[in-house]
Amino acid sequence: MCKEELTRGIHNPPHDFPWLLAEAFYHNPEQLKDEFINQDLTYLNTYAVEGMAWLDKEYFVNMLNDKNEEH
Repeated sequence: MCKEELTRGIHNPPHDFPWLLAEAFYHNPEQLKDEFINQDLTYLNTYAVEGMAWLDKEYFVNMLNDKNEEH
């Protein structure tokens, strides 16, 4: 999964973790910049964006816990 994301920008959710992330396409920074410029938008800068899952040291274990589905 990671190799596909890094080389082609394509994310397909793994069958055993379908709730992990939706099917998606990830731009590399240069592609994103080009997309803005090609649409006559003003490109200012590119910033990295990360989620907060890294705060939960047991993220995958907790996601599999049925009690967490209620929240």
